[in-house]
Amino acid sequence: MYHPKVVCKVSIGPLKALRVMSIEEWLGYKKEFKEIMRELEELNEPKIECEEEKKTVCLIRIEGLKESVSKEELKVFVSNFARPEYVDYKKGEAKAIVRFKSVGDADKFTQGCNNEAKLKAFDKEGIKLIRLNKDEEADYLLLVEKQRQNFKKYMAARKKKVDE
Repeated sequence: MYHPKVVCKVSIGPLKALRVMSIEEWLGYKKEFKEIMRELEELNEPKIECEEEKKTVCLIRIEGLKESVSKEELKVFVSNFARPEYVDYKKGEAKAIVRFKSVGDADKFTQGCNNEAKLKAFDKEGIKLIRLNKDEEADYLLLVEKQRQNFKKYMAARKKKVDE
């Protein structure tokens, strides 16, 4: 959003030299800048978010997947209903965990999967969708954090080995 007092000009010619100004003049410009920024913040639409949704992600476990399903196919399937933040799946496993940014996205996905025609098109008769409860979510997120830490240690050791 633009502010009426702010004008942005692109100059192709030579750059103007910096000018020297008094501290009072500089403080005046600084005050005007802060006022403009405050007005811009007021003009922007306020974001209304639930604190609970910010703190927690929504995880859904999909069970009963066939071995032939690839991670990319699963992502595309999930994206037909809602935008997944991450799909944790390895080809050949019977289950996957899909992370959504909000509970609303997870609800869109579960409601969309109730349509049997789309499930059959994905060739997934007998798949189950299970929303993880808070304890299961916490356990899963701890596991993911451990995996991240192990990966960081591995990469640091690898880098150290390459540098030697």
